[in-house]
Amino acid sequence: MGLALLASAAFAQTTQGVISGRLVDSVTGRPVARASVVFVSDTSTSSGNSVSDENGYYALPLLSPGLYRIRATAMGYQAQEVQELELAVASRIDLVRRSIDGLMDAALSPREIAR
Repeated sequence: MGLALLASAAFAQTTQGVISGRLVDSVTGRPVARASVVFVSDTSTSSGNSVSDENGYYALPLLSPGLYRIRATAMGYQAQEVQELELAVASRIDLVRRSIDGLMDAALSPREIAR
């Protein structure tokens, strides 16, 4: 019985990780809902996307270890991109708490409209 339990626990381990974060307006601090968040792996051929929820949160789960580019776009905002984001084995990167040159963790900036 103990051997079966041990084998089951070992089988459940994974090498995949997750990148998550929150997008907020850089002026008002309000969440940016329905923003497109796209990832591209620099070390493999994987790519994909997510959409931020009503509170601005998004998650990119089940990612293999490696280097990633993350790009966030939303109507009325300037696109923001983070490059060379390294995801380690079975790790989680939370861009809400991580400062990357003031890009993703703080926010999308309202787009200036020329008159």
